[in-house]
Amino acid sequence: MNALARPHPATIKKIFHPSDLTEASEAAFRHALKVAQVAQADLTLLHVAQNDGAHWSEFPGVRQCLERWRLIPHGSGRDAIKNLGLTVQKILVHSDDILRACLHYLDRHPSELIVLATQQRESRAPWPQLGDLDANHRNGGQMTLFLPEAAGGFVYASDGAVHLRRILVAISAQPDPQLAVDAAARLAHTLGIAVIEFTLVHVGEDASMPQVRTPTIPGWSWRYEIRQGDIAGEILAAIAERYADLVVMATDGLHGFLDALRGHVTERILHESRCPVLTVPASSAP
Repeated sequence: MNALARPHPATIKKIFHPSDLTEASEAAFRHALKVAQVAQADLTLLHVAQNDGAHWSEFPGVRQCLERWRLIPHGSGRDAIKNLGLTVQKILVHSDDILRACLHYLDRHPSELIVLATQQRESRAPWPQLGDLDANHRNGGQMTLFLPEAAGGFVYASDGAVHLRRILVAISAQPDPQLAVDAAARLAHTLGIAVIEFTLVHVGEDASMPQVRTPTIPGWSWRYEIRQGDIAGEILAAIAERYADLVVMATDGLHGFLDALRGHVTERILHESRCPVLTVPASSAP
């Protein structure tokens, strides 16, 4: 099946990472920082403290990480970060409701990419308090990169190298499959990936395989795969078989990253995937 031509994607310029200051969120932090560094983007780090003991010094060390990656000299000052074209803002909020605090910030300061760590061991819901949310919280249109605790991800901790060679894009007639294709291409373009293989996976009949438009970029290849069976199970199997570095999915809803946490298919993939998961809500469609 031949895909239709698609213009080159835009780069990501606003990134949001809520940190719980735990080891589990370290991978999410370095992915957020790497995307921001390569794209010369604005990065906001938000920590919601549930007690008065939290301190600024507990935030992830941006300069220390950039020094370890040899992007700035050891012992550099704040100006070294600005010289990279990178803007980092750290925000400390005291609240008993972590989720509402994050949503409140996003309502006022929309971001193009949210980067989150997910907990896979204790429950199937990576974030707490997903039940009764105010309908005014509609932070749709924002891609969300989930870093499962069992996945090291595609940004190496030691030197910041990006290993993103195989992206699996799950597509179906609904939600709009073009959203997932565009999100995958946008992240790869933002990171400056020169050679990459995209596999568009559709679980269903041949006749129901949706047609999408893909950008024509030298070094990028696009292939299709049709599978039959349980949707989540087949996507997980394809991730393992293709040794995917990232899986991308569109979600059906108006509440941004929360929709990925509520849907049966995406929730199961978040719970069982051993690679990062990028989601984009259907509300991002024009």
